[in-house]
Amino acid sequence: MEKKIQMKIRTEQRIAGDEPETMELQTAGTLTQRDDCTELTYEETQMTGLVGVQTSFFLYGKDRLVLQRRGPELNSRMDFRLGQRDDSLYDVGVGALLLSVTATRMCIEPEQGFFELEYEVEVEHSVKGTNLCRVEFCDAE
Repeated sequence: MEKKIQMKIRTEQRIAGDEPETMELQTAGTLTQRDDCTELTYEETQMTGLVGVQTSFFLYGKDRLVLQRRGPELNSRMDFRLGQRDDSLYDVGVGALLLSVTATRMCIEPEQGFFELEYEVEVEHSVKGTNLCRVEFCDAE
């Protein structure tokens, strides 16, 4: 089953020594209910600097979330499970970086129309900071 939704995405990046950087985006998307997961997908905009990239969140129950981005200049897939480290390549077209993420807090409530994810990020084995992501979604009117 697929349906149109409205999404509100709020992200906050915290890097030691710097002020937190917050971004909010409201956009149209789709929700696809599969046997094993709920998929939320939207197209990035010029505001995010990722025009042409499709972002998808795959919610597997209450304890696993996969973030995937696909486009001509960016391909990445991050697999979040509480307390587990995930190493992946962040491919920006002209090269790839080793990206490591570890979920430190997750609250996945698709029936309530939201999820929150807090995770630590490392790029090329160097600690970079903590990200907090909250996504709210509801049927498009």
